[in-house]
Amino acid sequence: MQDVHAIRLDGKCLRAKCDSDPVMGYALMQRFSYIMSQRVEATRLQVLDLYGRASRS
Repeated sequence: MQDVHAIRLDGKCLRAKCDSDPVMGYALMQRFSYIMSQRVEATRLQVLDLYGRASRS
């Protein structure tokens, strides 16, 4: 078992702050998109490991 840490953000408030400060909004978008791409890649690798590579015909 590992400890899990979570945060909760008020989406409406965060969107308003990003709208009022585009530099901050862009920085958040860059960071979140990097995290999301890493998670999608990790999931892809898990699926490949589970099912193997698709055969090419």
